[in-house]
Amino acid sequence: MRKVVILMSTYNGEKYVEEQIQSLHAQTYKSIDIVVRDDGSRDNTLNILNKYAKQKKIRLVEGKNLGVTSSFFELLRLIDNYDFYAFCDQDDIWMKDKIARAIEHHETYESKIPLLYWHNYVFLDNETHTLRKSNISKPDRSFNHLITTPIMGCTQIFNSALRNLVLKLNLKKINANHDYVTALLAAGLGKVVYDESVLIQYRRHMCNVSYNESNPLRHNLLRIKQFFFGSDKSLHTIYEEILNVFCQQLHAEDRNILELMTDKNNNFTTRLKKVFFPKRYRETMPEEFLFRLLLLSGRF
Repeated sequence: MRKVVILMSTYNGEKYVEEQIQSLHAQTYKSIDIVVRDDGSRDNTLNILNKYAKQKKIRLVEGKNLGVTSSFFELLRLIDNYDFYAFCDQDDIWMKDKIARAIEHHETYESKIPLLYWHNYVFLDNETHTLRKSNISKPDRSFNHLITTPIMGCTQIFNSALRNLVLKLNLKKINANHDYVTALLAAGLGKVVYDESVLIQYRRHMCNVSYNESNPLRHNLLRIKQFFFGSDKSLHTIYEEILNVFCQQLHAEDRNILELMTDKNNNFTTRLKKVFFPKRYRETMPEEFLFRLLLLSGRF
């Protein structure tokens, strides 16, 4: 049986982490290990984790506060000799067949192909009431689409071939989320596979790190605010690092878009090239229009 490791990073997660761990142990696929890195929690999270560690139900790694992205990268670096890796948030609930379905999909491809599997999900509120199913309108994440539309880490299960690609990057140089890096590398150097099945209940509350898609009005207002008042060139660090490490392995079209996005001479001609790039960046036409305006302004 192929070995799977679930990687969880926790921080002040006392309210929900035990329920999440219980859902991991309810998985129908049994060749699973759970490794939890606590990122310097100040509440009762460590006491809860130590209880499960003493019962040999998890392996616990205690660390200083690095932030969620660096914490997950540290787990990827530390934990090896597994066939598959799954990112796990501290406050969700997994369906019992999540890992089993992921392995079924993975086993239809050669293990040497860097492959990322992801799936659909439903939103929960603080009291575990289902809010709605996620609105994934274009599940096929091509490389150009992933430039601006990430795949949530809690839905990702990827193979060791992809994990090894991630670790070839200088992760200290990049300013991008862990799940953005895995998805972009899979799309550019391997394969991304989507499953419409709902396999986690994704909890939305004020402490979440990721964006609030569960409230569409608030989510869209946030996007508008970011457009008019924000700038997002931080992602250029991962584009530059991918070009530096994997330039010869990228398809010409994917290499060209990274070179275009990281062009230091961001003059009007360069911005027009970005604006008139022939493929879609975003899922919806309003978002596509706003993003191309952002490119024209030179703020991405």
